[in-house]
Amino acid sequence: MKYCVVICLLIGTVFGRYHDFEKKSIEEIKQGRAECFEKFPVPKETRELFKKFEYPDDEIVQNYVHCVAVKLYYFVDVEGYIDEHLEIQFGADKTPIINKCITFKKDHPDWTLGQWALSDWKCLVKEGLITEEYKNIDN
Repeated sequence: MKYCVVICLLIGTVFGRYHDFEKKSIEEIKQGRAECFEKFPVPKETRELFKKFEYPDDEIVQNYVHCVAVKLYYFVDVEGYIDEHLEIQFGADKTPIINKCITFKKDHPDWTLGQWALSDWKCLVKEGLITEEYKNIDN
């Protein structure tokens, strides 16, 4: 059983990191976010903060951000954010930001996947990853 789990994790990592990633459309992003809002019902007042790119550090927000990042193939649970996918989505000119903000699980062994995803996402947003085309997506 232990080996089965390891094999499944490896297959998930390979698929998530090396499948043919294509830039997600605004509609695909909205769909992924809607699915994650259903799974993790973020309160309306917190969702309003998202419109200003403010993400409170609480469990529901952590889980929501992790869910969206996984759905859009930006994040793989074993490795974290996938730099190549973020570069395709947001532009190669964002590589310095991506390199500055992406951390590794070994850097935060006690964190949940949600804490890890949110922490890196907040850095990416703060450093300017989000381009104009994404700033007006309805939350």
